Amino acid sequence: MRLLPENGPKVELHLGGTFRWDPRKLEDEMSDSCQDLLASLIGKQMTAVSFVLDYINFQFEDAFLTALSLPYVQANQGKLSYGAAGYRDMLCERISHKVTAASEIEEQEIRITFDDGSVIAIPLGLEEYRGVEAAILQIGPEIKCVWRPE
Repeated sequence: MRLLPENGPKVELHLGGTFRWDPRKLEDEMSDSCQDLLASLIGKQMTAVSFVLDYINFQFEDAFLTALSLPYVQANQGKLSYGAAGYRDMLCERISHKVTAASEIEEQEIRITFDDGSVIAIPLGLEEYRGVEAAILQIGPEIKCVWRPE
């Protein structure tokens, strides 16, 4: 359920820094699918989790995955969703673990699996959207993929 933005004005985003985003440039330069770009996270270590107002940023070395639809996390202790006791701790415990799989399950979720078998998943169902986008993938200073309802 990936949708790149339509042509429009430049927007200033704050995802681990300030970057200028020109949707026309993004569409012109994008040659990889979001599935391939998510797969580029494989082998990278999760280096940070940032809780920002009503969304969460996950940093994987030089890449950021912003979850605007709040993710769930699953590990040996079970599955926790936003608001559950221990949720933030379980997310932060993924820091230093390496990504072993990363993919989009069409119209359901973005799923990141780690070397300890744990999973962070960002729901893509329309009922989970809290705004215009569900997730944003940024690699280096460039926004590469934006997930929106169709």
